[in-house]
Amino acid sequence: KSMKRENIKNNSMENEQKPKATQKEFDQLVKLEEMDALDFINSYRWYPEIVYEGDKCGIVSVLGKVVLPTEFEDIKFFASAIEKQSVATAQKNGKWGLVKTYTGESVTRFIYDYMPPVSANIIPVMKNGKWWYIKTTGELFTPMEFDMIFTDSGVSFLNGISIFKKDGRYGVTNGLEVSKPVFDEIDIVELDEFISGTRDGIRGYIDQNGEFTSDEEMAYWIGDCS
Repeated sequence: KSMKRENIKNNSMENEQKPKATQKEFDQLVKLEEMDALDFINSYRWYPEIVYEGDKCGIVSVLGKVVLPTEFEDIKFFASAIEKQSVATAQKNGKWGLVKTYTGESVTRFIYDYMPPVSANIIPVMKNGKWWYIKTTGELFTPMEFDMIFTDSGVSFLNGISIFKKDGRYGVTNGLEVSKPVFDEIDIVELDEFISGTRDGIRGYIDQNGEFTSDEEMAYWIGDCS
């Protein structure tokens, strides 16, 4: 059967315009000194690609080696994140799981009803109407169960922050810490701006303990992509 190949679009236009690496580039890379190698690596696209066979899909490496056979209903990853995280979300028999894009190994079982593409070091997952965050290793990031974790066109982190809802209020995580659910309404997360919202009609922020504060000098959580 013939297979159709689809390049994964990168969030970075500059990276998308780079030529795709081939075996020739791999052979050159091993001969370079460290600093020259870094410049060389940054000149090419090295991430894998999704291939389709009928209504199934899989992953091939940049050199065309089959990493995941074409037995999945869907596979999602961002090229800009794949080089850091090396994992993708995949759907099999109607359920989602996490797979390694360079070895094909399963990181989790295929048990989730929904997983967005990986865009950070933790991933929202949904099962039976409830949400959690898991690490890219498949372990729970926090045992806390959420009513909703918000995604925008599949992106769960905006300016380094993911927003969740629990018990009727909004909270945030940056992949390292988790605030308490503190806001009745939350504002759009802006880069280098304190995360803000309202609670009981009072405008406020999140302090270092993850609690609501109306004092801007006590504000701790900030939109940050670093």
